[in-house]
Amino acid sequence: MEDIPGCTGPMYLWPEIRVVEGARDLLESLSKNYTCSLATNAADSSEREIWQALERGGLAEFIDNVFCQGNVGCKKVDDGYYETVVLRLGGDKRQILIVGDSLENDGIRALQAGVDAVWFNHKNTDEPDEMRAINRLYDLTMLLAH
Repeated sequence: MEDIPGCTGPMYLWPEIRVVEGARDLLESLSKNYTCSLATNAADSSEREIWQALERGGLAEFIDNVFCQGNVGCKKVDDGYYETVVLRLGGDKRQILIVGDSLENDGIRALQAGVDAVWFNHKNTDEPDEMRAINRLYDLTMLLAH
C-alpha cells in the first residue's frame, strides 16, 4: 500500500487506501503457491489495525501473516527483526524472500540478517550492485521464474 502525503496515524483510518499498482494481482497469483506475509515498519498501527487497512485495500485475503513493531518487538533497522520473522515462519532463511520499497530497511537489513531480498525500486533511482531490484511489481514474477 502507498503512503499518502499528509496522512498520519493508523492507515486504516485514512480517508483512502491506495494500493500499489499490480499488488493485488501479484499477491493473488503468489498466494496460490507461496505463503505471503507483510513485514511493516508502521509505528502507529497495531497488528489488528494493519489487518483492517489490508481489508480496506482488498489485500487481506492474500496475506497469511503480519509482522509489525507491535508483535515483533522492534523495528526493521534493529537487530533481531528479521531473525524473529524467520523464526515465526519456520526458521529456514533459504525459503524466505523479502520484497520491499525501502533499500535500507527491506533490502540491506534483510541481506545483513541472511535473508534474500529484492528492492522494489518504484522510483527508478540508482540501484546498488549488490541488490536485486525490480521497478514494477509484475517484474517479481519474472524474477521468480528464473
